[in-house]
Amino acid sequence: MQMMLEKYQSQVKLQQQRAPASSQTKTPSRNNINKIENHGVASVSIAPSPGRSHPMSHSQPCLIAISDKPPDYSASHVHPSVSQFPNRVASGFGSCEQHEGQSNGNGIQRVPNNQKLIQSLREENLHLKREIEANKKKLVKLQQMEAAYERIEKEYENLLREKERQEGVEKSALQFSLPNAQAMEKVNQLNMLLAEIIPQNKELVTVKERQRLELEAQNATLEEQRTHISMLEKALSNAQERLAKREKVCDELTVAAERANHLQRLLHETLLDKQARDETHAQERTQWEMDMTQLKMQLNKDFSQNGSLKRMTRLGGESNDETINRLKKSMYAKDERITQLERTVVELQRRLQEESDRKKSALGSLNENLETKIKQFEEDQAAKDRRIALLNEQKVKIGEILDGGAKDRDDDSSLGMHKMEEIRQKIQERKRKGRMCAAGGTSSGPYEQTILDSAALLSEISSPYGNRPSVSTGYHNLFNGEKRENADGDNVWNV
Repeated sequence: MQMMLEKYQSQVKLQQQRAPASSQTKTPSRNNINKIENHGVASVSIAPSPGRSHPMSHSQPCLIAISDKPPDYSASHVHPSVSQFPNRVASGFGSCEQHEGQSNGNGIQRVPNNQKLIQSLREENLHLKREIEANKKKLVKLQQMEAAYERIEKEYENLLREKERQEGVEKSALQFSLPNAQAMEKVNQLNMLLAEIIPQNKELVTVKERQRLELEAQNATLEEQRTHISMLEKALSNAQERLAKREKVCDELTVAAERANHLQRLLHETLLDKQARDETHAQERTQWEMDMTQLKMQLNKDFSQNGSLKRMTRLGGESNDETINRLKKSMYAKDERITQLERTVVELQRRLQEESDRKKSALGSLNENLETKIKQFEEDQAAKDRRIALLNEQKVKIGEILDGGAKDRDDDSSLGMHKMEEIRQKIQERKRKGRMCAAGGTSSGPYEQTILDSAALLSEISSPYGNRPSVSTGYHNLFNGEKRENADGDNVWNV
């Protein structure tokens, strides 16, 4: 609009500059008319008699008659200065005709002056035609400028009305700009609080996920430890079964050793009895041999007695021989039995010695292995008991930490959800009130109060998460302690 106004002003200035130029172009024509009038007056004064008249030459067209005719274009569109010009020319030519009439009446003819006059009139006519054409063009341009000016005026009026309406809108906007700016500032503050709360929420989610992963890893470790403990318990039960079997074998071997000792004692007693019997047998044999020799000597001494005695001696000698033979046979049989028993006893002693040596070596190695295994098993069992007690304590601690963290998270999440729901309801209520304010132009006091309440609620929501200690630090310390304890108990896990 400003550009159109400037353009219009420049066009008006150009039109004002062109107006003096047109007035300057009109002055020569007026001078020419004055010259023609003066020339006519001079011709009239020179004319001798008014009674004489000469005919006018018709070789040239009557420029006076032509000049008296109005132009073809409509006079309503001609400028007033242009419409007045032909009247002045007609009056000039009328005076010329009058002077010519007077000169003709006087009877004086000046042909060269008339030719000059006609030539000047022709030139003037051509000049006037050119001026008329130029004025027509200027007239068309002026009409276009008038139409453009009217259009510009209409547009200017429209722009003025639009500007007035815009000023009214700006005033109304200024009336609502301050509360809207305050509301936008509060909204920006709320957005900043939300931008602070969202990363905290994401951090809490990541901490929760990390804790979940740590719990899963801890549960997996506990499961592995349970499986390891079950394997150790199974190995312990198998070792106990093997130990029971070895104890049973050891009891059997102990019974066999006691039986062997008993047999050895019996053998020793048998040997002692046999030795005593051999001694008594030797004594009886020597006594019997001595008795036999004495009897033989007595029989030989009494050999010279009577025949009855000889026969009795013969019968007694035969009976003694039979008794001796029978005793000898029984002695030989007993000797063979004794030698057989001695060989059996020697064989049994050898076997018993071998068996006892073998059993002693087996029992010694078994006892050594059992003692070492029992000691190792007792150490493993003690380490396992310590590890189980430590894991139970850690489990209790972790359970307490998790229960406390879960309780805090549940309380914080429930409180945050409740407050966020209140904020959402208040924001919806404020939106509804904002729509009502836009429709009816109400005050923005409740909206500011609602925004302040929501900001306070968001600050209350964000404060517990910022002040609460992280749960992951406890897990970190706990796992560091567990690593140190694991470094101390590597021998247990190697077993």
